[in-house]
Amino acid sequence: MSPRPTPLIGPRSVPRKASRDQTGRYLKAPGPESERPPVLNFTGPPGFGKTTLLRQLDKWYEADEEPPHALVDSSDYPKLEDLPKMLEEIKFQLGRRSPGYGRIPFRRLELALAVTEQPVDFTDQGHAYRRLKRLTRKASRSRRVPEVGGGVLGDVFQSLVQMPLALLRTPVEMIVTAAISFLMSRPLARRRFQKWFGHRDQGRTIHPEDALAHLNRTAQTPRLFRERDELLVDAFLADLRDAYGRGRLSRPGWLSCVVLLDNADSRVGTQFLRHFRHLRSQLQHTAARAEPLLVVTASREPIGGASMEVHPVPAFTENDVEWLASDLPEVDEQEWLPKLIHQTTGYPAAAAALVRTACAKPESATGIDALLAQASTDGPDHRSLEDRLYQDLVNHLLVESGPLPFPDAALDAFITFSAARNQTEADHLAKARKGSVLADPALILQSDLWSEESGTAAHALLRWLLSRRLARRGDGEWSWKEVHATLRVWCRTRGDLAGELHHALAGGDLAAVSKVLADRLSGQDLEGRWLDLLREVTKAPRQGGDGTGEPYSRQVALAKSIMDPARPQLAHIAHLVAGLWLAASPTTGSERRSLHRQISLDYRQVAPYADRPADLIEEADRHERLAEDWH
Repeated sequence: MSPRPTPLIGPRSVPRKASRDQTGRYLKAPGPESERPPVLNFTGPPGFGKTTLLRQLDKWYEADEEPPHALVDSSDYPKLEDLPKMLEEIKFQLGRRSPGYGRIPFRRLELALAVTEQPVDFTDQGHAYRRLKRLTRKASRSRRVPEVGGGVLGDVFQSLVQMPLALLRTPVEMIVTAAISFLMSRPLARRRFQKWFGHRDQGRTIHPEDALAHLNRTAQTPRLFRERDELLVDAFLADLRDAYGRGRLSRPGWLSCVVLLDNADSRVGTQFLRHFRHLRSQLQHTAARAEPLLVVTASREPIGGASMEVHPVPAFTENDVEWLASDLPEVDEQEWLPKLIHQTTGYPAAAAALVRTACAKPESATGIDALLAQASTDGPDHRSLEDRLYQDLVNHLLVESGPLPFPDAALDAFITFSAARNQTEADHLAKARKGSVLADPALILQSDLWSEESGTAAHALLRWLLSRRLARRGDGEWSWKEVHATLRVWCRTRGDLAGELHHALAGGDLAAVSKVLADRLSGQDLEGRWLDLLREVTKAPRQGGDGTGEPYSRQVALAKSIMDPARPQLAHIAHLVAGLWLAASPTTGSERRSLHRQISLDYRQVAPYADRPADLIEEADRHERLAEDWH
């Protein structure tokens, strides 16, 4: 089944090498007395690389000629009755030839699927059973048995590898395959597979024909689909046990088959896992050997229950962005781009979208602003990348985020609230905004945009995109300056100096911020809190775009009017604040190397006036190291 077009917020993002180590612990096929491995469940919000993690595992298994494996997206099967179709896809992929393993036959599952395909009229019981016999006979003859137990033909041809007659391998293989297929379709061989439906490796004593008749009935009755699906999953597992229980694959050292199940929290995915885990718990108390199968799943939320091993999606790193950017043209001026993209987003799906845009239009790879302004490379519409990313994040994180409905009118209010540093400030704006649709702060709480526990890089990115829309509002009610001025006054009344200066700087009052920081630099900073205050203040967003020019010249322009001959440190502090403010902005593009060097120099010039000069010298050294990273 070919993969569907990938949405912007979704699977196409980055590889996760750590996941291979986590799955490798359980890859060795279990022996007769071995315990069954847990189901591995990788979890994370939309766009955090869950699907790419599974796709990368799929590629690794294929490249390394490792075990039979199948990658299936259970959301491709939207109806609960589609489980047989998903099993058929898993069967097809696991049944492909794998080097060394040959082909895994699924005779029981194929027989069960054949029985469920056509309804049988049981008005005449004798006629119905004859009809079932014809269905099973037809299924056995029409389904070729390429290899038995994954190893008969492999053993036959192993001796030919060293011989000059190796060129005859293909025609001889076809002849032997045809012979085995004919023998396995004979009544004696068919009976071995059919008899399984009577006992199902659990000591049952049902006549096989009665079990198949009941299967046909359940396949035509919606309320009995659960019974049908459980038997199909049971047949699937029995075929795997049989393949590894005889012939070459019964010897030690082989690896289990792997099923990579994406969107496992969908209805069909959940149903498959329920049957799979239930059957395994039943078989645990029988003599049946453990199934040579490792199931690796991906879902938004952890799938609870026994035998589940939950792993958050491995962290998104700068190296992942560099891997994404491997197709970028080799231009010296763009070597800093992957680092800037990672610093801006921290979010795989958004990073992938920015990188794809840069690869498609290298002339736009001059900064985040230029990339966001380009038409999205995903989808038929011609919206800008920023608009599409914004809308997808709004849908996933606000509209679909919780039990409370998110009204369209609330989005304008959230643009206003994007100026808030935390949940408390957002709640204050909701109360202060007359006529707001958010009189109940529960909707703000539900969004997790300001949550320290539940907030993710996606939430931080959406807050930044919302603030960019606030910056584009015209002057008037609840403009950028008015909102930040409101929060500045409110923080002052609460004695929150960091918040007051943060919003003052966001409003462009660099002079007032520099004077307060200069006043507090000496005589009262025995505990080293001045640096913490400086860091919190310079996180303030900027209303104007930073463009792609020289950041040092913008730093000078911001600080040049703030001078006091009686206080020479004031100009240095203003220069330092302006530099840190620019460095914190995602849209500051090229020449960050010179900006960090200038910040280092500013720290050294301010240090003699501080109570704890060593702390500032240490910061200066840190920015020297940062400058080397932006080459």
